Amino acid sequence: MAPEWGLIHFGVSVANSKVVILIDGGFVRVEAKKANKTYDPDFIERFALNCKGGDEDLFRILYYDCALYTGTVKLPVSGTPFTFQASDAWLHELSRKDLLRFEGVF
Repeated sequence: MAPEWGLIHFGVSVANSKVVILIDGGFVRVEAKKANKTYDPDFIERFALNCKGGDEDLFRILYYDCALYTGTVKLPVSGTPFTFQASDAWLHELSRKDLLRFEGVF
C-alpha cells in the first residue's frame, strides 16, 4: 500500500495507463525525521517506488525540493549567530536516479 504523506498521485484508472507521482521533498524530509528514518537518495527512491499501486505502470516520479540553507543567521530570541551547514551533493545524486526527475533549486 502506498504511503499517504507527502505525495500527490496523478493517474488515470485506464488499462495500460502510466502514472506520474509528485513528491514534496520538504514535507517527506520532515516526516522521515519524525519516523527516525535516514533521509538520503536511497530512502527517497524506496519511498517513491512504494507510492505506486501494484497494478499501475510507472511513467515518472517527480521530486520537488530545494537545497538546504547554508549560512549564518541571528537567532531571534538570543540574538546569537547560528551557522547552518548543509551540502547539496545528495540532490545531485538524486537527480541521477533512473525514474526520478528532479525539480528544484541547485
